[in-house]
Amino acid sequence: MLTTAALHFVWEMGQGRRFASMAPLSFWRATLLCARATAGDVVITAVAFAIAAAAARNARWPAERRQAFLPIAIFIALGLAFTVAYEIHAIAIGQWSYAKTMPTIAGVGVLPILQWLVIPIAELAVFRFLWRSRV
Repeated sequence: MLTTAALHFVWEMGQGRRFASMAPLSFWRATLLCARATAGDVVITAVAFAIAAAAARNARWPAERRQAFLPIAIFIALGLAFTVAYEIHAIAIGQWSYAKTMPTIAGVGVLPILQWLVIPIAELAVFRFLWRSRV
């Protein structure tokens, strides 16, 4: 989970300037908010991973030699679904707002969507490498 947290934290810090609500914050306050967002990302990752593992009936599914399309699809789709739902909710209640530089799709920031396409693939590659090296 340390790798997961590190990947998400770097992404959160990188996309921070695309949120209008981050602009007036001090560096340390923005860092704290990104750390909190990272904690949420780790929870989403853990839940999506657990559901994918249940579907695969194997907690080590990323390390399997054959491609496990179904658990990968479940893992990524759930991460996307949770993220899009939370983004819509957070924007609706004013928890945060996007800067004009944030591209959106149907009102949802493209960077948060990309986060749940890019990072899960990187996580799976790291998981596969680490778990295969232990076997």
